[in-house]
Amino acid sequence: MLLYGRRLYGKIDHVPGRLYVATLFVHAWLIPFFPIQTYIVFEGTESKGLFRATFQGVPIGFDFTSIFLAYLRAVLLLASLGLTPIGLMSLLIVTDPSISRSSLLTIILLGIVGLGCFVVYGFSYSGLQATPARAKELMQLVQQRTEQGGSASAPSRLGTMLVWLLLIGLCLSSGLVMAMLQRR
Repeated sequence: MLLYGRRLYGKIDHVPGRLYVATLFVHAWLIPFFPIQTYIVFEGTESKGLFRATFQGVPIGFDFTSIFLAYLRAVLLLASLGLTPIGLMSLLIVTDPSISRSSLLTIILLGIVGLGCFVVYGFSYSGLQATPARAKELMQLVQQRTEQGGSASAPSRLGTMLVWLLLIGLCLSSGLVMAMLQRR
């Protein structure tokens, strides 16, 4: 079953009690795939839904720091979820004499890397607060954008549908390329 939707990822530049910057992504299984738009999100307006984001905010184009952190956090979390159990398995097989020492060390090292990814993932959420200069810049941007046309909520379903059509097109075209390569 494909679980997909739109969610905010890449939270940065937090101004406590007021706003923060985050990017709306199309996600599958809560893994961000395609950035749609970066927003200044008004704190407290976001929904707690798992698969559909609702919030009030001001669109600001793409913030590449937010997008980078969204992807980095996803990779770190997936690596920690994938590698940490391998390390835990090494605790079960450490007494098995049929396992070579190099294999055991590799398994232990993978587990340590997995735990390290989890620690780095946790630290990626520290230091999110905006500097005073950045906070002032964001507040001015909100004021300018609201004077020009008001705040915006999450984009319509049309944008998400277009992204999914693009994804389906890419999948189909890559499948055709693979089929052509296999015939050679």
